[in-house]
Amino acid sequence: MSPHISSAMNGVADWIRLGSLLGLALISIVLTRIRLCGERLRRAEVRAGRGVGSIFSPEVTLKRIGWISGRQELPSDELGAAVLGALVGGHNWIHRRVETIRFVEELRFQRHISIDFSLPALHDGKTSKDMPQLVPLALLRKGPVLRFDLRDEGDGSLPVLRSADTNFVAWSVLAHAAKNINASVPSPLLKDLKLVVSSEADRARAVLKYMQSEKYADSKIMKQLMHNPVFSDLASSFARCFTLLTVVSFEPARRRILKYSYDQDIRFPDRRSVAHWLGWKPDGFDIFPGGVAHSASYHLEVQSLGGLQFAGIEPKDTGLLNYRTRFAPSTAHLHFEGAWGPL
Repeated sequence: MSPHISSAMNGVADWIRLGSLLGLALISIVLTRIRLCGERLRRAEVRAGRGVGSIFSPEVTLKRIGWISGRQELPSDELGAAVLGALVGGHNWIHRRVETIRFVEELRFQRHISIDFSLPALHDGKTSKDMPQLVPLALLRKGPVLRFDLRDEGDGSLPVLRSADTNFVAWSVLAHAAKNINASVPSPLLKDLKLVVSSEADRARAVLKYMQSEKYADSKIMKQLMHNPVFSDLASSFARCFTLLTVVSFEPARRRILKYSYDQDIRFPDRRSVAHWLGWKPDGFDIFPGGVAHSASYHLEVQSLGGLQFAGIEPKDTGLLNYRTRFAPSTAHLHFEGAWGPL
């Protein structure tokens, strides 16, 4: 029996040695993968979505441009109607939106957006050439906005509406949309809508979800409102985004081109498969071009950095039908014409 035992033991030893070698090989792969992460040598799929941080631009207030006269305890129906029309009818006055995204670091890119538009008359007949005009340019995700810059055609700096007034505009838009659906919207519901637009994204979404539950006092009215696609899209958008608003002089016959840029960090999914982690399958990340759904034309170009290679680009929204895409290892393009879907 001894030779047999010896042979068995030798076999066990061989398996142990083989396991050790495989373990070392796996560790080597992992360490190599960690080293290569710095160069981002894995492919990426770009998924273009459909849509208050630190904005370092001059600020302006609603009071200063004549929209309100002082502290407002209730939303402004006039302001809400004007901005609502501009948001959902953007394809009527925004002729073209062009966006270029350049990677500046491994997990950060810079977004450059130009907007070609003819100014809508938000003041509805009261606007004169001397009166500053409020213009909604885009919806941006709530949270830090890094290195933001807004310029006009002559490369002059333009102001943005301050955070508190931006929230007031969004609240007025939601309130006006709600009253168009149900004229007897109760005051507590209006106050809760203010909480949705002014809270950070996670809390705002939680409040909006609670307002649709059976526990909410005005749940029946809220469900009626959320059944309306315009109101539902506005509420969802204002829960996760804020409206980028600027002020320009009112010249209705003039074609304008404004440009803004900011940095954004890439967020990969928290849960990723081993194949993704090792680079065998492409990682995907979303680009949220807020407000693009209501532009007459949109073109997106994404430029890679270093070892990043694109595996594809596709619209995330299934409602986008009239679009074209093309990509190479270092660039990806998406273009469409005609407004579609939500904000």
